[in-house]
Amino acid sequence: MAKILLIGSLTKDLIRIQNISKNLVGGSVYYAAEALNKFGDDVTLIPLLSLDNKSLLRHIHKRINVKPIYIKETFLFENIYSSKNIFNRKQRVLTLAGINKGITIQDLKDLNLKEYDLIYLGPQSNIDISKEVISYIFNKNKKVCLYAQGFFRNFYETEIKEQKWEEANKYLNHIYTLILSDKQLLALSKKNNIKKAILKIAQMGPKEIIVNMGKNGFLIYKDNHISPAPYPNLKGFINPNGVTSTFSAIYLSERTKNKNVENAIEYAINAAYIKMNSWQPLKKDRNRIEKIIKVHDLLNKLN
Repeated sequence: MAKILLIGSLTKDLIRIQNISKNLVGGSVYYAAEALNKFGDDVTLIPLLSLDNKSLLRHIHKRINVKPIYIKETFLFENIYSSKNIFNRKQRVLTLAGINKGITIQDLKDLNLKEYDLIYLGPQSNIDISKEVISYIFNKNKKVCLYAQGFFRNFYETEIKEQKWEEANKYLNHIYTLILSDKQLLALSKKNNIKKAILKIAQMGPKEIIVNMGKNGFLIYKDNHISPAPYPNLKGFINPNGVTSTFSAIYLSERTKNKNVENAIEYAINAAYIKMNSWQPLKKDRNRIEKIIKVHDLLNKLN
């Protein structure tokens, strides 16, 4: 059992896929925390949200230790997915969180950061978690994982566009594991080749990189090796919201248990596939996914 701390914004998400609309709890730390809990980890979550949206906390599993930090507003995102390509998302912000306050070093003073096997950071904007806070955490515990999507967001009125992460070099030398999309990776590296882009970003500090490749699944960089993680099936996808967080959380959970990269990927990609076929966070536990993997292995041997 791993002891894991997650810090980031809890959000309200309006999901639109074809003619279906759903109002859901969101935020990468929410999906990651729920997935880690299903795998039996000792999970502590520090969510950022407004006091008038405190009711969102009731959606978090009771086994998760929750230490909320209250800010002015809770993000309300509208996520519109293409009917032709479910991995193509347009995003708008309907309520912008009070960006005058993110988490501070003082908020973390009462925590023994050294005791955690992993610290997962999931900012939704570039001010949720400052580089000073990340540096403070890293100096206490080197196992810092950053899901960097918030640093690529440009909030222009209600429209969200991708922007350059100008100060990335000041963050990445304090990050052990970096999570981002293929488009963000290419933009950050200024390369037009995924492999070259990964190698360039690795030179900036991260020892491990998780890249969301859309319908092609994920890529994992570790120890100068790039491992693919394709989905076991491309049929039946319902909702890709939270899938990167789910994949990354389960992969990292398995790695803390000394699983090798290939075995960790196998658990993570099956968890991501199960999540993709649900409107809710991961609902299957480790034992169930292990049985699915054994069935896949048996079918592969028969073929």
